[in-house]
Amino acid sequence: LTAMALPIQALGSVITTNLEQRLKISQIFGFFNTLAAVVINLFASKIMAVFGGGASGYFYYFGTVGLIGGLMMVACFKLTRERTDKPKYDKVPLGLGLKSIFTNQYWWVLTFMQLMVALVPSMWAVTAYYCIYWLNGAVDVGALMSLMWGGITIGVLAFIPVTRKIGKGKSAALGFLFQIFGSILLIIAPTSVAMAWIAAFFRAFGVGGYSGVIVALRADVVEYGDWKTGVRAEGMVFSGASFGMKVGTGIGGAIVAALLAWGGYVAGAATQTEKAMSAIKFAFIYCPLIGTSLIVVCLVFLFSLENKMPQIREELLERNKES
Repeated sequence: LTAMALPIQALGSVITTNLEQRLKISQIFGFFNTLAAVVINLFASKIMAVFGGGASGYFYYFGTVGLIGGLMMVACFKLTRERTDKPKYDKVPLGLGLKSIFTNQYWWVLTFMQLMVALVPSMWAVTAYYCIYWLNGAVDVGALMSLMWGGITIGVLAFIPVTRKIGKGKSAALGFLFQIFGSILLIIAPTSVAMAWIAAFFRAFGVGGYSGVIVALRADVVEYGDWKTGVRAEGMVFSGASFGMKVGTGIGGAIVAALLAWGGYVAGAATQTEKAMSAIKFAFIYCPLIGTSLIVVCLVFLFSLENKMPQIREELLERNKES
């Protein structure tokens, strides 16, 4: 999956040098990426039943999805032409590439931000526990998760005009403020079923502001590295982001497990102790709130890069004409 995901995301920085076109590509990518997740999750159980259900249905359903996805990836790479300022880029030696990204301060910000972006939804693994014990089983977990994915897709569309008006970084930050607002709603009414649905929508909708611009933000970091060091390292920049996401997912899962263990959670129990209930609440509400706040801080650091991009593009074009 990583071997396919990295190059398809990195394409956004090499198929066009136009900043507006990159933003449009990023928004299209974000929309269809989340829409696919909605469709796959929404119809999964029904299609698996058609395939016979159980392990067999699971195998044939995801096998079919994987085959279709693989063929679409091949078509994408086959039909896409890379366009860069230079007619040819030499292969970047590993040491030179590492030096380039390690001296790129925005790469560090981006990588840490991706870590937090992955950590926050991984904390939502505790959603089922929250629905059972804090909402007394009144909310269907699958339906709630489908709403969250659907909310992201709607958010991507809703933030398109916002992004073009205020910029990528500010639009993403505004989106995460919506996510923070959703967490605050749960703090106000943690046992309200209606509030759980409303908060889930705000938490998901806000991610749309980020999902629609992330590929373009990564491309900006690539351009900055090229401008600063003379080394263009799309693969390493996007790999750093992917690394951050994998680490964040692992840390998020570990935090959930540690909190449940600390609280003395008993699997399958009809009721949980007060300590276990507090652990579930902290994992579901407060951990994402803290993580999202850190993401907003990272985006503030990226504001300055976005402001520099027109000048950076101009200087890169001039430099590459001379070479």
